[in-house]
Amino acid sequence: AAGVPAVAALVAALGDAEAEAADAASGALGMVGREAPAPVLAAVIPELSNSDATHRVRAAHAIAVAGPPAADATGALANALSDADCTVIEEAARAIQAIGPGAGAAAEALGRCLGDL
Repeated sequence: AAGVPAVAALVAALGDAEAEAADAASGALGMVGREAPAPVLAAVIPELSNSDATHRVRAAHAIAVAGPPAADATGALANALSDADCTVIEEAARAIQAIGPGAGAAAEALGRCLGDL
């Protein structure tokens, strides 16, 4: 597909030393994900396990921007709710909320997470 090289370039940019560029890449991935969720999610979901917390936050943000079409990411987002980094948890929660009713079990996991506070 024509969009796949662009998706790969945007995912690579998530680690850009310039925070503004990396944040813009995250938002752009989410926008592309609204129209073409499969290639974006295939590239972004693995980033939720990246060793760099900033990568994980940006990946969750991209999923949040994509919204309901990103429902296939809910399992990975549920796992992200137990991340060691609070910012990752916060962004994963936003993504689950943005997905809405399609979040299913991830929404239940978020409810349990909030209940533990």
